[in-house]
Amino acid sequence: MVMPIELVASFRISASIIEDEPSSHLDLLKRLGQMGYDTEYVGYAGNLEDLEQAAERLDYGEVVGTLVGGKVAGFVWRHDRPEATKRVIEVKSHPGQARPALFAIVVEAVDIASHVDVAHLGGHDLDAMEGAGFFQLVVTESIEKNLPPEFVGRDEEKRIIQIFVPGKEAPLGELLARVHPVGLKALGGTSGNLTGQAPSTDRLGAAITSLNLGMYHIDVDGSPDLKQRGSYAIHRIVGGERSVIRPKK
Repeated sequence: MVMPIELVASFRISASIIEDEPSSHLDLLKRLGQMGYDTEYVGYAGNLEDLEQAAERLDYGEVVGTLVGGKVAGFVWRHDRPEATKRVIEVKSHPGQARPALFAIVVEAVDIASHVDVAHLGGHDLDAMEGAGFFQLVVTESIEKNLPPEFVGRDEEKRIIQIFVPGKEAPLGELLARVHPVGLKALGGTSGNLTGQAPSTDRLGAAITSLNLGMYHIDVDGSPDLKQRGSYAIHRIVGGERSVIRPKK
């Protein structure tokens, strides 16, 4: 069953629990609330088409994503909007052997340094990571044959293609269009696990990691089920003196 995106005008931390929402999503909202963030629920996507519809509602330069502990963990954006693409290309990451240790994006006036726990950097200098982009896709034949091999690292167990784009030399928008010009349309995306644990052992980490172009379902034990393209929370990140997550009015 395809789950349509349902816009909720004012879902806040103090609201009653929505029983049919993924528990990891509720955990995320609770954690954000405890940190003092103003959060409102936007909805969650059941498939790629739902996500595309959500992207159509984005204002110029805005990004949809999730925050964990004040750090940007994953996001999607309109890569046909230059300002949004520019910000995504400014993502700071490190393509290490155990997947990227950090994702952070400049969103309006939000200070990256104030939102990044240096414990997640694995000894890497934040400034040295600037300009490295990362995203991942569930493997399909049509995607695989169009991928530039120099950007691909493969996780055979989960059949995920991981693509590392070194700085501004290869704009994410152009690369995405070449990989899957029809299905992805005007969307770009990244994901990251900021918990320091493997997704299979951390349900919240698994849910955050699922915020990517492949969108897989997170099973009850926290493992990805590639037979189902899953549902996950969609939030809007708006820059300011502090991060605010809210739906489009």
